[in-house]
Amino acid sequence: MNTGADESDAPFTVGRKGPQVFILAPEENGTVPPGTPLFLRGYAYDLEDGTLDGAALRWSSDRDGDLGTGSLVLVRLSAGPHRLTLSATDGDGPRIVNISNPANPTETGFYDTPGGASDVAVAGDYAYVADWVGGLLILKIPSEIPSEGRVFLPLILNNY
Repeated sequence: MNTGADESDAPFTVGRKGPQVFILAPEENGTVPPGTPLFLRGYAYDLEDGTLDGAALRWSSDRDGDLGTGSLVLVRLSAGPHRLTLSATDGDGPRIVNISNPANPTETGFYDTPGGASDVAVAGDYAYVADWVGGLLILKIPSEIPSEGRVFLPLILNNY
């Protein structure tokens, strides 16, 4: 058995962690006829805030845009392939999570808002974040998101 100990000579902090996002349904690479009702089911857990639900969870499609909020959402998708995204906003602000491999979601970006982010909407390469202190923040998300290695910070375009 190996053990170790040390006393710090100066104060230190452990950085806050973003939420972990889990999509339970639909299954990866599933198909449904266009217009058929489909339940989207997922959840997120944050080490500091606990289980996230309601407006903290937002569903979107690269084809149909915003699909709604919450852990269970009923949708009717348009014809064609869709990349579904479940984003979670904790008390630290929005996190961008790559879920191309649902078994191993990885955080690829974040933006620490000035206050507490209360809602986020994603349209194309833009994220619109409602923040209690910063107001409405408009973030530009790079079209090429790194899959591994480095985490990027979105570019803030404006705030109101």
